[in-house]
This record gives sequence, C-alpha cells and structure tokens, in this order.
Amino acid sequence: MEKSIPVLINTAREYGFLRIIPLTDLDSLIASSILAKNLNEHDIHTVVNLDLKACLEADEPTILLNIPKPSNAKKYCYQLLVDNKDSSLSSYIITGLENYWIVSDYDKLLAILAGIYREKDLGKEGFKGSEKKFLQELLDNDKAEIDFGFRFWGWKKRSLVEMITYTLIPFLPGLTGEYDQVVSFLKKIFNTDDITGLNYSSIFLEEEPERAKKFAASLYEALDIDENIRKTILLKLIGFTYYFHMGDTRLESFETLGSLIIYESLRHDSIDILSNISIDPNILYNIISLYDHYIDVIANEASHGIRLWLNGKNIETDNIERPDIYVDIIRSLGIQEQKPISIVSNGRNITVARELLRIGKNMDHVIQVCDELQLCEI
Repeated sequence: MEKSIPVLINTAREYGFLRIIPLTDLDSLIASSILAKNLNEHDIHTVVNLDLKACLEADEPTILLNIPKPSNAKKYCYQLLVDNKDSSLSSYIITGLENYWIVSDYDKLLAILAGIYREKDLGKEGFKGSEKKFLQELLDNDKAEIDFGFRFWGWKKRSLVEMITYTLIPFLPGLTGEYDQVVSFLKKIFNTDDITGLNYSSIFLEEEPERAKKFAASLYEALDIDENIRKTILLKLIGFTYYFHMGDTRLESFETLGSLIIYESLRHDSIDILSNISIDPNILYNIISLYDHYIDVIANEASHGIRLWLNGKNIETDNIERPDIYVDIIRSLGIQEQKPISIVSNGRNITVARELLRIGKNMDHVIQVCDELQLCEI
C-alpha cells in the first residue's frame, strides 16, 4: 500500500513506531534521517534500517522510501513514492513535516544539499521547488549566502589548482584527480610558471565577464571526453554557489556535499552514519574533517577508476569500499549505462541495490542478491 505523509504520520502515531528503509543515494539517506529524527523528537520511536529484507519480516509499520514493494512483503510494509521533478525527496519530507511541527534550519540546509545532489538548481532560475523556500528562509536569517560562479569544490576557499583537481562532480575527465595535468593546464592558459596565487578571482570577476568566458572555453578544450559530454559538464559547472553559516562555521556547499559523497564510499558501512546525519551537526563536521584528509587520495583513485570504466574495463579500488561514488560521478556525466556500475573490491565485483533497480531488475531479485547494506555481488 502506498502512503502519503499525513497517512504515514497517523499510522506511526497509532503504533508508536516506524521503520524506514531508504536506498543509498544521498538524498534518500538524508530524507530518512530527517524523517526519523523529527518523529523521534515527537515521541514516535523511529529507526532507519538499510536492509531491504526487513520488509519481508515486518510485523510493525515499515516504510519503503521511493522503493518498489517486493511481491511477498508483509502487510505492515508500505511505500512512500515521490515523483517530484522540482524538489528532492528530502525537501518533500520536510514540506510534509512542516504541516505538523517546526523543522530545524539544519534539516533545511541538508535538504538544500540534497537538492544540489539531485541537480534541482541548474539553470538561470536556480531552485524551483521547496529548496527555493528553504534557501530564502536561511538568507533572511543571515544563515546563508548565494553567489554565481564556477561550481568547483571549494569555490572561493581553495586555490584554483586544488579546486579543479578535487572536483569530482561534475567530473572533469583529464583534470579531476590529475594534479600535474591541472598545473600544466593553468600554466598554459595563464602563460606563467607560478600558479600559487591563482584563485577564483583569476577566472571570475563580475566586472570582467570575458575572463570567465575565456576560462570556460579553455576548460572545455581540456576535457578529455567527447563533445556532447563536455557540453553537459560545462552546463553543470557554471551557476549558483551557496555558503551556509552554522555557528562560527562557514560551509561551502559543493565541498560540503562532496565530503558526504566521499565519506559514503570510504567504508562499506558508512551509510549507517549518513542515515543519522540529521541528529547532530557534529556528524557533518566530523565528515568534513575526514574529507580534508582523504580528498587527494580519493580524487586520484576516482580519476583512475573512471578512466578504466570509460575504456570498458572494471573499476578496481584500494580505498573505496562502496561503488556509490562512481554511480554518482557517472550520473554527473549524463551517461546512462545499460549495465550496473560496479567496482572490484577485495576480489568481489559489487554494485548497489539502486543500480539494479535503475536498470530494471525487480525488487524480488534485488532482495535476493543484495546484503543488509545494499551491496550486491554480480
């Protein structure tokens, strides 16, 4: 049975309990965490369970977030199906919850990150759905800033060579993770051997729009991939940029989102932490600090992995334990692969449940081949 937010909350209140099962994309993990935290804060015991098999054993209300229902699910297994082209699942959840309770600014910040992840802010208008309202609320309370520029990870925070090297989404073939290549690229276009002082103002100033155009044209030529995909990358790389204020901390939106994307795939069980991220902002702070430690290694490894994949070879990993990061990177390139994206880790070729569902596998099959953390051997 499919449920709406009001029916879902009434059911949870009646039983005093709700189990939530999300997929492992960041939007679903954030949405499940926001829903669980807000229900728990209002005396409805709620847990997030990533094991898809839990729906086969449910003797208490269990909700599948945007997941097909298996044929032999128990009667207490329900679905919440959301098909909103303008907003993320996280924003949809918050909009429903706000009919009952006040939702925190931190949850709205997370929903905006989920909207960026879902590419809901591309184009001249930016956000069109609920994220637009949440962002305006944060702007009105001096908890956010909005700007326009290149959507590199660490925009206006890191050096230009770091921003380009570290940007995994949208992926920049031939540059992402390739420090020496980025250095050579910048030396060539700026006609200098000293690139240490290059930063965002070297390529983007409002009073000099031609500077950004020239850089974008040079970047387009440097991308080592076919022309149609280059256009897709450039369209995603230029647009609105956001900054958030949490106490004394200023967060750059794309690097913050990047830290979550990287953290998810560092360990096979990282999704357990991400499904609780709404509970405490310190979880986010800790993940960001890990990002600074791992970004060099992961950017290089991801670059190597994407090169292998583009050449039709298996992605072999050393530090990445989940394929989710590659799923997200390849999605950012606009490539719709007819087989699941997978990695070879510890001798096993593994994908994730959401990939099997994407290519049309039925839920019964997915449950059979995937483990309790939605890793699936193929």
